[in-house]
Amino acid sequence: MPIDLAALAEHRSFEDRRAGIRERFLAPSIGGAATTAILSEPLAEPAPMGWVVCHSFWIEQINLGWFDAQLARGLAAAGFPVLRYHGQGYGDSDRGVEEIGVGSHLGDAIDADRVLRQETGIAVVGFAGARFGGTVAAMAADRSMAAAVAMLQPAVRGRAYVRSLERNLYLEQMPTKGGGGPDAAEGADDGETFVLQRESVKEVSALGLLDELRSFQGSSLVLQVSRTSEPQADLKGLVDHLGSLGGRVCFEVVEDQE
Repeated sequence: MPIDLAALAEHRSFEDRRAGIRERFLAPSIGGAATTAILSEPLAEPAPMGWVVCHSFWIEQINLGWFDAQLARGLAAAGFPVLRYHGQGYGDSDRGVEEIGVGSHLGDAIDADRVLRQETGIAVVGFAGARFGGTVAAMAADRSMAAAVAMLQPAVRGRAYVRSLERNLYLEQMPTKGGGGPDAAEGADDGETFVLQRESVKEVSALGLLDELRSFQGSSLVLQVSRTSEPQADLKGLVDHLGSLGGRVCFEVVEDQE
């Protein structure tokens, strides 16, 4: 049966007039290969600043996909153009999971910044993300001298972050090559086998976010989500470090009552 290209083109974008936004699919080159991205924009005159939403690491990229989408749409409804994307090794990207690592996450985020600027013509960009996505957002903001960064419960110490994944049984779903679980996991959609390289986990474990932030002087929002209002030591350290670099920092604690 032939593919109806015209019908596919008609579904490349849509408008939500109630929310006041439009979204369209893009097929940009990010991380040196083709991938899929979604540009969310306000229907009204956009603000002169846009946002790149960085996704989290491995299984959290899937689990937090709904949050990334809602974040992008909320920012678009507030007037900002927003780009979210599949980094190489994820989703509909051209390259496999062997590409996944700290360097790929960072390089993909910086490339996404370029795509957002090209598609919208804006000159001012901020980065946002949750968990490891927030970590990547901070590093990308530092490297690109971005105007702002927004982080929800970012991973400050890689080793603690990986241990938290273990505690939540994520590593049982994230098999590593060379040990640490089964050798492969079945893909949910097409039955392909996906193997995350052990080196990827080692790279994330060795990451220290404070060591990676050297010159960022833009505005920072750090959100802690916890069952108490007590600031977590890692996040308080991050806030203090961002302040020492000369930027404006806002730290808020959101208490989870459930």
